[in-house]
Amino acid sequence: AGVVVRAVRNYDSIPKREPFSSSRSVLDEFLRQEKPLVQRTKDQITDYCTTLEGDECCSCWDAYFELNKLEQELPKEEIARMVKDSEGDPRYLINSIHHRSDLRKKMAEKSHNSLSSNSLGQAAKPRPFPVPDGLPKTQEELAEEQEALMPESSYTRLLRRMGRFPDWSSPQDSDSSFPVNSSNVP
Repeated sequence: AGVVVRAVRNYDSIPKREPFSSSRSVLDEFLRQEKPLVQRTKDQITDYCTTLEGDECCSCWDAYFELNKLEQELPKEEIARMVKDSEGDPRYLINSIHHRSDLRKKMAEKSHNSLSSNSLGQAAKPRPFPVPDGLPKTQEELAEEQEALMPESSYTRLLRRMGRFPDWSSPQDSDSSFPVNSSNVP
């Protein structure tokens, strides 16, 4: 005696796709796409960054933020072309984002420098400026030095009038700031 078991399957738990209908247009299909290309790329970079460590991770996150800036500065077609050129390779995409961002920074810096030089004209060209060996003393500094001097004796004044200086005092030498003792000079 054989036992017959009849299994009844309930297919209600299995989700069913919509049947294909010719009324569905290409535009409907386009609008049903989940996310735009740039957003999917950002998600891909984010996922890739979470798998990295160290400098590679920092570089990856820098590329993510640079992509955000490029998205604001560049037309969508250029970003889409850059993403498509990477062919799904996140490392290649990160390198191309860094490269593109560096180029934009250099171009901006170059244009900034040329604008500043053009706006100022010929007067903006740097002229060589002689560096002074020593600045002349102000009237205040000269007055302070005069006040700081010890009072001269009549003997010192007599020697100066005669053309000789006392051993402890001599005129300043032009090459040096140290007093030269006249008795030691040959």
